[in-house]
Amino acid sequence: MKSAGASDEAAAFVTEFAGNGLAFVRAFRNTGRVDIAYIEYLFRANELDGVLLVNGAPPIIDVDDYKFVSQEDLRKNADYAALLQKYPDASVFPGDRYHTELPTSTTSTEDNQIFNVEYLLQDGCHACARIGTLVASFVFDASGRFVEMRILKVRPGGEADYDRPVLSRRPDSEDAGGNPSEVRLNPTEVHSTVGDSFTITVPANHTTGYSCRLAKPPDPNILKQTSETYSEDNSGRIGSGGKELWTFEALGKGTTDIEFECRPFEKDATPVNTAKYTVEIK
Repeated sequence: MKSAGASDEAAAFVTEFAGNGLAFVRAFRNTGRVDIAYIEYLFRANELDGVLLVNGAPPIIDVDDYKFVSQEDLRKNADYAALLQKYPDASVFPGDRYHTELPTSTTSTEDNQIFNVEYLLQDGCHACARIGTLVASFVFDASGRFVEMRILKVRPGGEADYDRPVLSRRPDSEDAGGNPSEVRLNPTEVHSTVGDSFTITVPANHTTGYSCRLAKPPDPNILKQTSETYSEDNSGRIGSGGKELWTFEALGKGTTDIEFECRPFEKDATPVNTAKYTVEIK
């Protein structure tokens, strides 16, 4: 990292956070005593983005550390208890961790700093149907010391009931034509300048035949693909996944899209995931 120009602070963060997975800070939001760091994990197959509440006491709180969202606390919420009656396998998964206007930050009349964080409620697994949204509040006192995480509200309902985009999910039903519904995997934006190169990381698993391809190549006057490589998970586990690294060079100013389709290695297989990136070159 040092040879690539990383600061001492950046290297220190990677070292301190390494036990939770290799990640780097891609964006930062100053919100007062306690701030928000937006991180990107390098070797994850599902949620690539995360949110940390930093510079308080303790210095780093991962909002997706499930020690904060216990089933015991959830069952005390009447709306969640009612949802559990209908969906006994209800599980909590991270919500939108990409967009930097989330989570919201407020200050109470007691001068407490409060972060409201959204989670997805799904019917048992990451690939299962969405059944609701959980909103939890992380509360810090006037000195920046973490006080508690409390359940703010539970909103039952599927994706059609909310405007908030789902960053990663598999289809849970078939459309009218009999084909699995298309899904999106981490839709995002990329900003670069003429002459520079950038790399898009797409989760894949070549050991099981799951890979991605360009469904819509970018405008050749704006971008040129320069390489595509696959990096395996270094865990050593049989069948473990990895990631594809797609590198592009910015040739001219303008805006174009890059679209990926990811599917099993089967002839005419329907895409399991799709990803669309809007690229702006200045």
